[in-house]
Amino acid sequence: MVADEVRKLAERTGKATQQISDLVTAIHAETTTAVDGMRAGAAQVGEGVERVTSSKEILQRIKVEMDETIRRVEEISQASVGQNAAMAQLGENVRQVSAMTAACVALASQTDSMVVELTAMVDRMEKSVGQFSL
Repeated sequence: MVADEVRKLAERTGKATQQISDLVTAIHAETTTAVDGMRAGAAQVGEGVERVTSSKEILQRIKVEMDETIRRVEEISQASVGQNAAMAQLGENVRQVSAMTAACVALASQTDSMVVELTAMVDRMEKSVGQFSL
């Protein structure tokens, strides 16, 4: 009877040992899967970091180009202000030249009238002097 109980105890101990061994194997397999997943995740994180770094560099270059574009637009704006002032001055000069031309035309017209009058006077004087000829 004692031998029978020792045998049963040995069988139960064997089964329990097998169950423990199966559990250790399952835990090991799941641990291996988890480690592999972590390694894959770490590789993906590394790729993500590289992409973020690359994106950062691209955005910095875009910022530099945008700053240059803004600087050029400001230069163009300042040049436009200068051109507007020059155009306003040119317009004023053209107005003054137009006014002076109109004054010259009026003066030329007056001079023409005076020449006509003087010519008429000279003609009358010549006729008058011609009457006194010997």
